Parts: sequence; structure tokens; C-alpha cells
Amino acid sequence: MKKILFLHGFFASGLCVPALALRESFKDRAEVLTPDQSMHPKEAIEFIRELIDREKPDLLVGNSCGSFYAQMVAPIVGIPAFKVEE
Repeated sequence: MKKILFLHGFFASGLCVPALALRESFKDRAEVLTPDQSMHPKEAIEFIRELIDREKPDLLVGNSCGSFYAQMVAPIVGIPAFKVEE
């Protein structure tokens, strides 16, 4: 099964509306990871890199600040990244 890593925006959480909508949209077709991440950029990037190394997602999807993080790490880890709008 494919795996999608969703990165939420600033002051949001892994249970925000876009995360839940993505989970529902890909139910039974892909595993959608929606972790909470730190509000501190350095900690957030470190967490995201560790999560990518551990979970090996096929796709990064971000919202707001999460899309910025996704676009930052995508070329480094070789995973495509997309931005979602609310």
C-alpha cells in the first residue's frame, strides 16, 4: 500500500481539516500519516527527516507551513511534494 505523509500548517495539528479530508479521500487506497510537528522550524525539519527515514512515504503533502517544509525536504529525500489548500 502506498504511504502519504501530510505536514500540517503553523498552529495546526495532524487532526486539522485537510489532514482528515486526505485520510478519508485515500481510505483503503493509501496509508496517510498525519503527525503533529513542532512549531519550531529546526525541530520540525529534524522530526520530518526522521519520520521520512523511518516510514519511507511515497508522497509528501503539505498545507501552509507544512507545504513549505515539504518543498524544502522533497529534493533532498527524492520524494515528490504537493501543496493542498483549505
